[in-house]
Amino acid sequence: MAIAASAGKLKLYGSPWSAPGWMKTDGEMTHGGNLKGPVNGQYYQTWANYFISKGLLTLRTCSNSRYLLEDYC
Repeated sequence: MAIAASAGKLKLYGSPWSAPGWMKTDGEMTHGGNLKGPVNGQYYQTWANYFISKGLLTLRTCSNSRYLLEDYC
């Protein structure tokens, strides 16, 4: 319905709760931590591939669910 209302030009922004702990610098899903490695590196690509495999194609995805989009995405 939203795609039809937007004439097929729907733009989505994703904000997942957390990456899995094994992908993060602190090894946990809670208590902070960042994705391991450089931006656009192996862990970032794996995280992006997960979204794509579930059909979640977004224009932009934040790595944290608590911040303002324009500041942290």
